[in-house]
Amino acid sequence: MVAENINGHDLEKLLYACKVEQQVLKDIDQKLNQSGIYYRSFARIKNPYSLAKKLRRKDKQYQEEGKRLQDLIGVRIVLYYKDDINFCRALIKEWYDLREDDSAEDHPTETMFCPTRMNLVCTLPEKYAAQFSQTLFQEYRIDKTFEIQLRTILSEGWHEVEHDVRYKYIDEWQQDDIYKGFGRELNGVVATLEVCDNSMLNILDRLTYKCYKGGKLEEMLRYKFRIHFTSDKVSDDLMKLVDQDIRKKIYRIDREAVLICISANLLPALALTMDNVIYVCNELFIHDERIAENMPMLVREYMDSYRQGRLSCEEI
Repeated sequence: MVAENINGHDLEKLLYACKVEQQVLKDIDQKLNQSGIYYRSFARIKNPYSLAKKLRRKDKQYQEEGKRLQDLIGVRIVLYYKDDINFCRALIKEWYDLREDDSAEDHPTETMFCPTRMNLVCTLPEKYAAQFSQTLFQEYRIDKTFEIQLRTILSEGWHEVEHDVRYKYIDEWQQDDIYKGFGRELNGVVATLEVCDNSMLNILDRLTYKCYKGGKLEEMLRYKFRIHFTSDKVSDDLMKLVDQDIRKKIYRIDREAVLICISANLLPALALTMDNVIYVCNELFIHDERIAENMPMLVREYMDSYRQGRLSCEEI
């Protein structure tokens, strides 16, 4: 399709009544809910008229670099806690074909501050791609991909404002002297929010430590793992088995490793009770025989399936 001939009306007919983005979002939500992490999610399919405008505007770049538009469908996952970003990325890599070379992941340096991005490009599963008119991919420079943006809840508002204020008019900001200095000020706001993200984790880490030292097991579990527990109580039988030494080992455990385990794509999914999290901690790291003997059969079967799945992945 010649760039000059691309128009929103034609694209609107190709995208009419297509709700693929909501199906993709539902799929992601179901997977994330199993992990128990705190988040909000949104999805959109590009407006056909803005899509046409972008295809015309970037046609030369796409032609010269052999690229195609990759964010026809966009999903944004807004995470409550900064350390869940890398965890969420690891889950996405397990669920979808993550195109790492096409993804944009910024890593802040010691000497400058700027907004950081975690924009992941994934292949659109065929069950979703097949719902579009194939003309969309055959006649236009549009890839069968979708984009997942990961943000913290504190940085989300900044990115929304910055998108409308600066990103849409980036040529003006880069070329017109009237904007000189304002870009750094705008980045300074996101730098402040980054400090706030780090401070939030620091507060929760200190709370976890205080609860550990104070012998408050349930509170320690709540602040350490920061997930939607279906029950915020430890059963009396299990509480008797978790002595100071076991509590210390749980305090030192790698949170992400535990969350990866309970997020595994196993049926049935593991209920997010405090008891089950303790059993998982014990199976992965502690190996206390008394706790293992007390573990329900369903949890034992879950852990056996998880270990078998990991062994199969290592063999591959």
